[in-house]
Amino acid sequence: MRVLFVIRSLDSGGGAERQLGQLARGLAARGHGVAIAVMYAGGALEQELEERHGVQILRLAKASRWDMVPFARRSIRMARAFNPDLVHGYMSGANELALFLGTALRRPTAWGIRVSDQDFGDYSRFREAVFQLGIHLARFPALIIANSSKGREFHLAKGFPADRFEVVPNGIDLARFTRNALRGAEWRGRHDVHASAPLIVLPARLDPMKDHRTFIEAARLTSTVRPDVRFLALGRGSEAERAALGALVRDAGLTDRVAFQPDESRVEDLYNAADIVTLTSAFGEGFPNVLGEAMSCARMCASTDAGDAKIVIGDAGRIVPVRAPEALSQAWLDLLTLSAADRAELERHARQRIEQNFGIELLIDVTLRHFEAALARAR
Repeated sequence: MRVLFVIRSLDSGGGAERQLGQLARGLAARGHGVAIAVMYAGGALEQELEERHGVQILRLAKASRWDMVPFARRSIRMARAFNPDLVHGYMSGANELALFLGTALRRPTAWGIRVSDQDFGDYSRFREAVFQLGIHLARFPALIIANSSKGREFHLAKGFPADRFEVVPNGIDLARFTRNALRGAEWRGRHDVHASAPLIVLPARLDPMKDHRTFIEAARLTSTVRPDVRFLALGRGSEAERAALGALVRDAGLTDRVAFQPDESRVEDLYNAADIVTLTSAFGEGFPNVLGEAMSCARMCASTDAGDAKIVIGDAGRIVPVRAPEALSQAWLDLLTLSAADRAELERHARQRIEQNFGIELLIDVTLRHFEAALARAR
């Protein structure tokens, strides 16, 4: 089978991008032909996929949002040269381009849905327009895959067809994301975090859906009870958003306790350094990779009830309502006060849950079955 994936970019900071990279590597390792068409080239994952894993990268070189006709011709030419059996889009924008290419090549198309409910109030009208276009075009793909049950429910309610809409949870790299106390200690040493200081980490880009404001308020509430706790928000974002959140931290009197870091090349080391990995999203989450990765590292997790966080965590962590900093703070405090034996058991159970339900090989097996069914329907 030859599969052409389509995505905006292969930046290593995005969960969807890393997930596509894992799927592409797995398919290539099983002997399938794999190419990834990137609308905007230069992402950090490109070289590794191309040179180490035999994944072909098609750099479509989109100049701007309004680069239409030359971009379309170039995309068709490059896709035709690869000659896929199936064209698979990854997320809004890339899905519509995948459908265009599949139609031009007369090949079946699959769409990838990576989000759940949407709130467009904090975003541009263009983003909402693309979503509305997707609703009208959704009857044409041979297959639609959501990485979360919440994502499927939301899109079906908006008019997406149910008969070709499947759920395939993300897969976690169990070898990369594993317990390593030494790495965690080294990370703390590099970042001047004392070994005895409880550390709560939010790995999430600076985006309205991630709701860092709830994180900051929960940090303030927690600090009134446990002034020894340190907090880290890890993720890229605009300077304007970073400045706004920094002002909230200063107003809350937390400048010595809450830090922001734009990126981390070995995020697994950070997971191992943390006592709790948290997620504060208010909407939009699909399958929250950071929870699966942290649990695979045997870390305690507390999350808002966004996307499929509850399905990922199960009984191996804490779930609280969205936009409820009081409840989130209490969940953190509950976890921090567990006995050593109870904490060790919860961490063991977290790792076991990921091993049993969300490994990469399971992701590849299920995805291939859906690909084969879509190709059979298209014959």
